[in-house]
Amino acid sequence: MRLFLKIDESYLICHTLKNSSSDRFSSKDQKSDIVALQNAAWKASELNYKFLAGSLFDNPIDVSKQFLESITRSIPEYLASLQASPEYAVIYKQTKEYLNGCEEQWSNNFEKTEKLVKSLTGIEFNDDFTVFITHPSLKNGRFIGNKTIVWGHHEDWPNYTTVYLWHEILHYYLGNTKVSHALIQFITDNELRVDLNSGTYPPFEGHHELFKVMEQSLSLWQNYLGSETKNLNELKKEIEALVDTGTKETAFKS
Repeated sequence: MRLFLKIDESYLICHTLKNSSSDRFSSKDQKSDIVALQNAAWKASELNYKFLAGSLFDNPIDVSKQFLESITRSIPEYLASLQASPEYAVIYKQTKEYLNGCEEQWSNNFEKTEKLVKSLTGIEFNDDFTVFITHPSLKNGRFIGNKTIVWGHHEDWPNYTTVYLWHEILHYYLGNTKVSHALIQFITDNELRVDLNSGTYPPFEGHHELFKVMEQSLSLWQNYLGSETKNLNELKKEIEALVDTGTKETAFKS
């Protein structure tokens, strides 16, 4: 399995503009540089900024065909002007440095972590994935389909990127039901994290809305870890029978 880490410059700009609220920052590091690009983009065109940030369409006039045709024609020039700006040059440099660090961390950890995740899941990891990297001080992390991941986050603890890239990879194989997501958190956010960094769990790491399922199924998970033969599908069925979650796909961010 190979990961191809890339920067799509249009996506990097759009993600940076969209995530302007304080709760979308994963770190205060380089926050002033992000805000500088956001301010420059707003000054260049409030309408284009709102369009790319998804906050424009508040009334019927905004979605008229004539208006949409006009604004979509202006977007390529707007993006090009931002890419040529000194504010963006700073963000790109920081993101590129982050990408290089992610590649190095992933490469250093891959052999050990693949062995562990394979032993816990029984999955043969033969697929390649594309990972679009965004600025590390803004929160990002999703498997978006088609063997593609978007990723960016401050390193909250050692090997953070490794753990959460595996988390997103497992969404490709295991899906995103509540139980599947809880299993992914057991495997990556907790077992893999502890294997790399030492420590114990609980307390759990991951999405708090999944902690109830994890608490209810912790004994099943611990028995699974101790068993010589592991069947993840059977464990999933046992957890589904134990907890009242259903199997409907959820809207949880991964």
